[in-house]
Amino acid sequence: MDADGLLVLSIDDDPCISRVVQLKLQNAGYRVLRAVTAEEGLLKIRELHPDIIITDVKMPGMSGIDLCRECEEMTPDADYLTIVLTAQLDDESRKWVESSPRRRFISKPFSPRKILATIEEYRRTREQVATA
Repeated sequence: MDADGLLVLSIDDDPCISRVVQLKLQNAGYRVLRAVTAEEGLLKIRELHPDIIITDVKMPGMSGIDLCRECEEMTPDADYLTIVLTAQLDDESRKWVESSPRRRFISKPFSPRKILATIEEYRRTREQVATA
């Protein structure tokens, strides 16, 4: 599986963060779309079925955690990675994020390289499972 085949949706109300994520991933060969709110992101998820979702937690309206829960209820068998970016995450939410192999937590401030490394690790694991 190559990066060109994967669609990434970045959901963040901070345009600077969203743009940094977009540029780093596009430079690595990923197709990247952006959404400013969780509600907008949810519409794009329903329509486009991205392979990777990168979401902030604290956004106006629906939170990133609520977005993740709604996505998983909507598509419980879908094979996608969700990366949760946030400066603060309470213990209960952090445990929930880390309770699934489909979710990863990355603390803000973050390194764009860490996001790319997390996606690459997910891709390798997915390829190993597919060839097993």
